[in-house]
Amino acid sequence: MPLIGWIVGAGLEKIISKYDHWVAFLLLAIIGSKMIFESLKPVEENKIDIYNLKILFLLSIATSIDALVVGMTFAILQIKIWLAILLIGITTFLLSLASLYIGKKCGESFG
Repeated sequence: MPLIGWIVGAGLEKIISKYDHWVAFLLLAIIGSKMIFESLKPVEENKIDIYNLKILFLLSIATSIDALVVGMTFAILQIKIWLAILLIGITTFLLSLASLYIGKKCGESFG
């Protein structure tokens, strides 16, 4: 998704080049505000039924949209996309692997 966002952003760059820094700021501010707003919700609203395929599908789309917007920001800021994608992929892989390991250990310890 960051690559697709980068391609879209590169196409829009010529159109919005005068305002690119403001667009990048706005896109990142929207993502940051969304994250802050969601962290302030009461605990009851943050419960997710991980066995509901509809909810998992919607969460995957929401995550992908965030990655798409970040990719557009990379294009506007003229970030080297291949390095960014490589770092995002490695970080995601390592954190997912660590989460699986921690989850397995916690499951063994706490049932």
